[in-house]
Amino acid sequence: MIYVCFLFIFIAASFFDINKNRTAIKTVTTFYILSIAICFIGLRYYTGADWSAYIKYFDNVDWSDKTYGFGYKALNIFSRSVINDYHFCQFLATVIFCLSIYWFYKKNSNYIFLSLFLAIVFYFSNLFMAQVRQSLAIAMLLLGSNYLIENKWVKYAACVFIATLFHITAVFALVCLLLKVHFPKFLQILLVLLGFILIRFPNITIQFLLLLSNFITGVYHDLIVGYLNSKKFGGGAELNSGLYFYAKQLLALFIILFYKPRSHLNIITVNALIFSVFIHNASISFAMLDRLEPYIGFYAIIGWTHLFDIEFIKKDKNVFFMTFFIFFIFFASSFYMARTRHGVSKLTGRDIQYQYLPYWNVFMHPENAHRKDWGE
Repeated sequence: MIYVCFLFIFIAASFFDINKNRTAIKTVTTFYILSIAICFIGLRYYTGADWSAYIKYFDNVDWSDKTYGFGYKALNIFSRSVINDYHFCQFLATVIFCLSIYWFYKKNSNYIFLSLFLAIVFYFSNLFMAQVRQSLAIAMLLLGSNYLIENKWVKYAACVFIATLFHITAVFALVCLLLKVHFPKFLQILLVLLGFILIRFPNITIQFLLLLSNFITGVYHDLIVGYLNSKKFGGGAELNSGLYFYAKQLLALFIILFYKPRSHLNIITVNALIFSVFIHNASISFAMLDRLEPYIGFYAIIGWTHLFDIEFIKKDKNVFFMTFFIFFIFFASSFYMARTRHGVSKLTGRDIQYQYLPYWNVFMHPENAHRKDWGE
C-alpha cells in the first residue's frame, strides 16, 4: 500500500498540468513531491536491489580500484570523506537523478507532473530502486540534453563520454542522434510493426547481436557475448498475459498516427517513442536490451504525453478529460500490478515482492534489519 500511496502523490500533482495558471501552487507542489521522492527513494534501506555489491564497493574502494567507472568511484570516495555510510552516497545519487529528471521535464515538457508520473511508472523498480550507476549516467545525459536538441554534437558527445564514466552502456545514447531525423510517417509506423516481427521471430534479435559482436572489440564485445551466454540474463522478457504490453503498443501507434510534430523537440520525442517501443519488442527475445531503453526513454515519455496534444482530443474538453482519466488508470494499473503480484522470481528464487515488502528506510527499520540482495 505504501508504494501505491507514493504513486498517488504524482497522480494528484498531474492534474495541475491541466491548469496553466496557479504557478505558486505548482512551485509548492514541486517542492513537496521532489522532497518526498528523494527521501522515499534515496533513504531506502536494504529495499530494492543492487545494494549489496555497492555497499561492499563503498567500504573498500580507493583510487586504484577499477571495478566500476571513474565517475562512480569518485562519488563513492567523496561521499565516504563526508559521511562514512553507503546510504549517504545512495542519497546523493538519488538527489542528482531526481533533480535532473525534473529539470529536463521543466525545460522540455508541457506536462511536467504527468511526465514525472510516467517516469515513476516506467522506471521505479530499476532506475529508482536499483541500478544506481545507470541512473547517474542518465542524469548526465539529461543535464546535457540541450546539446542534442540544439545540434551541438561535440558537447553532446562529451556528455555521453561523462555518462560512460558511471555506466559503460551509456555509449548507446549516441543513437539519440538518429532521433533528430524527420522520418516519414509510414517509416515510423513500419519500424513499430517491425518490432512485432521480432516478437514473432525472436531468433532474429539474437543472431543480429551475435553478428554485431563480431565487429566490436574490448569491453563491449565481452558485455554482449557475456550476457548472451548467461543462464540468468540470456533469456527473453516475460509477457505474462501480454494484454498490457500490446495495448501500450496500440496506444503508441495511435499517437504516431494522429500527432503532428511542430518543432525539433517534438520530432525527437516522437522518434524516441518509436525507438522505445521497438526496443521493448526486441527485449522479448533478449531481456537485457531493456537496459538500453532508458537512454531514450525519458524523451519517449514526452512522446507519450503528446496524446493530449492531438487536435481532436485537445479541442473537446469532455474527450480530453475522459482521455486523461483513462490514461492514468491504464499506466497506474501496471505499477499497481507490479507491486501487488506474487510468485517466485526466476532471478532470485524468492517472492517477487521480497525486496520491497516491508519498506525500510535509513531512519525507520527494525533493529538488525537485513534482507538478501538478488545476487546473494
